[in-house]
Amino acid sequence: MLLVPGHCVMDEASANSVRQFVEQGGTAIMTAYSAKVDEHNQVFRTTMPGRLSDVFGIRANAFERPVYHHTDSNEDGLQKQKLNLRREHPGIKFANHVVDIPIDYYEMVETSTAKVIAQFTNLQQELPAITVNSFGKGKAVYLAVPAHASLMQDLLRQIYVELEIRKGPETPSGVAARQVGKFTIYVNTTLPGST
Repeated sequence: MLLVPGHCVMDEASANSVRQFVEQGGTAIMTAYSAKVDEHNQVFRTTMPGRLSDVFGIRANAFERPVYHHTDSNEDGLQKQKLNLRREHPGIKFANHVVDIPIDYYEMVETSTAKVIAQFTNLQQELPAITVNSFGKGKAVYLAVPAHASLMQDLLRQIYVELEIRKGPETPSGVAARQVGKFTIYVNTTLPGST
């Protein structure tokens, strides 16, 4: 599995790596803000996500920010401040439940070959929130929102079942573990005295 969370710059080598990974049977998950500009920081003149719209089977036409911002001029240039006024309160609806996370940015996605597995709720129109596309021997999943911990956990639980990925050893916060054969390897990333 390959996660591509908010990888704005998509150079040709990276795009080819994602394409080959999926073609050969891998599952790639990419989020909003990804593949917007090329290696020269130029916005793609082609369908977004740049260089990968066929792999993900979508076209990201536009984006929306449900939270109003107030722009001020200051000595360093323009500065945006959140006003915490919401025009919309979108949620993400899977087949049997809704994930309610704070969404401050979402993309308006149009599917070509991808299937919609979750939609936005509480908007004027139904829009795809999460899509999955079969490409080559693999699958490409696109989230029309930036990565959010609870949404990613929910999505990964579903994908783990589909890919037959078993959950690793339970660990406390700050400790990672991996099962390698009959051994379990633990990595403690906490500082002494911290909990």
